[in-house]
Amino acid sequence: MKTFISAVLALLIVQAAFANRSLPENWVIEKFKYNFPDSKEIFWSETQNEYVVRFMREGVLCRLYIDKEDAKFLALIRHYPESRLNSDVREQLHSFLPGASIHGVTEVNIAGKRGYEVIMETGKHYFVVDVDCEKNCTIKNKFKKC
Repeated sequence: MKTFISAVLALLIVQAAFANRSLPENWVIEKFKYNFPDSKEIFWSETQNEYVVRFMREGVLCRLYIDKEDAKFLALIRHYPESRLNSDVREQLHSFLPGASIHGVTEVNIAGKRGYEVIMETGKHYFVVDVDCEKNCTIKNKFKKC
């Protein structure tokens, strides 16, 4: 009897854990799997108009925004270290802030246009640098190190 009760409780706990997950229709999931077949640690959520998929791909944390109506990919956001950054963009950043090192990169791709938000640091400051699709750099924020 204890085994039966334990099994029922385990089933209820598992069911409750999955009840709050917002999974889209199967065809949306299949489209995602087709375009990102090697993805791992996939987590789905939703907003009013879109599905948001958080996943790991080739060691990079990604978020994909998908339109709920037609499953169109709206935006892809990727977070990664300097080593994965395009060499042209890396060179542009190092010439923009000579002597600064790249601490982290957030790549944003919307409708085929790619931009970056890059955290750079010097001995005394952290900088948040925006790089647009034409590789123009601007300092968004500057923080003094403690």
